Amino acid sequence: MPLTTPGTSAFFWLFHAAYWLGLWGIRELFASVFPGSAEVTGPAFGVRVAVGCVATGGLRMLSLRKDLVQRLGLSRFGVLAGGCICLAVAMTLVRQRLEPSLGIAEPLAGPGHAAAIFLLSLTGLLGWMFCYLTFRLIEDHDATFIRELEARAEADRHELKHLQATMDPHFLFNALSAVMAIKH
Repeated sequence: MPLTTPGTSAFFWLFHAAYWLGLWGIRELFASVFPGSAEVTGPAFGVRVAVGCVATGGLRMLSLRKDLVQRLGLSRFGVLAGGCICLAVAMTLVRQRLEPSLGIAEPLAGPGHAAAIFLLSLTGLLGWMFCYLTFRLIEDHDATFIRELEARAEADRHELKHLQATMDPHFLFNALSAVMAIKH
């Protein structure tokens, strides 16, 4: 388990939320520039951000489970990439089925529109995955650096103890020799 500082997890979740809000904000900007491409109401915006946050938060948790990654015979990258594809399908289905049934978005125009939603979702998820893998790479590097520093400090403590142990008998011998010399 990599070492983490107390602020590491909080930083990740802050980045995580900012990423999804920013991504959907860019999507809304795109929709305002190209009217009719993707009108989104406030509730639909909230549903999409929430689905993205929850889904990628779950992906993060899965990628941290070393036992699962080993059982699947995949790397962390493989688990995340496969998860991103599955989540893109799920996000497309949420957009296609759930949002219209809740009355917060219009039904999709057709298969082309669903494919575009899938590609946009997949692009967003892959962007998140690469940011997350970069975050993990930096965190793992920092943990390795901290372990190296701790190992050096432990080696220095052992060397100091060894020097003290070799110095103490000589000091005692010299002190006794001085007392003996004064006595004679």
